[in-house]
Amino acid sequence: MRSLRLVAAVAAVSLLLPALAAPASAAGPRPGASPSHEVRSSVRSADAPPYAVVVDSFEWWFNGTTFSVVGDVRNYLDVPVMSVKVHSAAYAADDSVVAEGTDYLMFGRLDPGEYGTFQVDARLAGTISRVSVWVDDWDQSSIVANHYFSASGTFTTVDTYTDRVQGSVKNLNTVDARDVRVVATMYDPDLNVVGAGYVDLPGTITAGGSTTFSMDVSHLRLSYTPTIYVSAESDSDPEQIVTFEVFPTSLTYGGQVTVSGRTTPGADIRMQYYDQPSADWLDVHGEIIAAQPDGSYSLTLTPTVGTTYRTRSGDNVSVPVVLYVHAKVTIKASTKKTTVGKKVLISGTAGPVDPGAKVQIQRKVGSTWKTLTSVTVNSTGAYSYAWKPTAKGSYVLRAYVGGQSLVFDGSSSSVTVVVK
Repeated sequence: MRSLRLVAAVAAVSLLLPALAAPASAAGPRPGASPSHEVRSSVRSADAPPYAVVVDSFEWWFNGTTFSVVGDVRNYLDVPVMSVKVHSAAYAADDSVVAEGTDYLMFGRLDPGEYGTFQVDARLAGTISRVSVWVDDWDQSSIVANHYFSASGTFTTVDTYTDRVQGSVKNLNTVDARDVRVVATMYDPDLNVVGAGYVDLPGTITAGGSTTFSMDVSHLRLSYTPTIYVSAESDSDPEQIVTFEVFPTSLTYGGQVTVSGRTTPGADIRMQYYDQPSADWLDVHGEIIAAQPDGSYSLTLTPTVGTTYRTRSGDNVSVPVVLYVHAKVTIKASTKKTTVGKKVLISGTAGPVDPGAKVQIQRKVGSTWKTLTSVTVNSTGAYSYAWKPTAKGSYVLRAYVGGQSLVFDGSSSSVTVVVK
């Protein structure tokens, strides 16, 4: 099951539509439930930049000679991206490729922290043993997308593998919107994408106006009641910009970061964060300031967990930015010199951590860290370990905590214990 999502979502309220569970059928697409699923790109991997655009979830099926993959990706960069290309490949048991294809996200633009939906279709020429999906390419963007819309509608079941979503979309922007695309994404109970569809609307939606839409959402055969989210975007009509810059975008728990930007001179600036439980943007208490005569502003934030922020000036908002928080870990040894078989107390703190989180006590061997043991932190975040060295040598030790639900991994500085 996926942990709680840290979402930099569009400001529009997405519509939740409970879809009907389709009955089982012997005909039609066959789901890819047994062969293994693989995601080649990993979030914040050691051999990649600290942020990337990565696959978040996917599902696949085939119908005759057509192989289909549907899923979503997330932008972990601190800049918007455009033209995100997703690559999928299916392999036989001997690792030969039996299907391969690429396609772009259904939305052209992805803000920092935002999720985007994809579907890739390819010709199938063999029996599938495993499937891999990864982000192939993307372009950075400085164009602000106009994507403040609300959607409402109803759905009907077309067949076992298709639902038709019909409704209306309203333009909440202060300018007219052209080239509007509406996307419906279907999720399973664990928030993995299992179906998707989109439609491009002709003409222009005036500021405050609305229009209707209809689209088919394809999916594999379902044995549960999924959820459908509907959202819209237009890249043709940029909104009035409130700039928002942060450096650095990654910090250790307890640290501070300065944010700055520019808007109308003298205008009030509200700092807001995306609240998961309410799925709404809320004001950061006490962070309402006035822009300087030149329109610039700055303030300091101290996030305790990974948080998505934006700034708001009147009806205008900035592009959201995700601030990543790493666990703060300390370590100390009861002595720096000891003998073989004599206990050394290794202790410290880690925070913030989930209840029952593990701290790994590690020794540096060459250029890598090897785990000696794992210990559980107590209710205050403290830990201790009675280490009994079994061989002479100089031991370089550290404490390490893996990523939590809304906090990334962290490690302590090192301590050296000489064993004679």
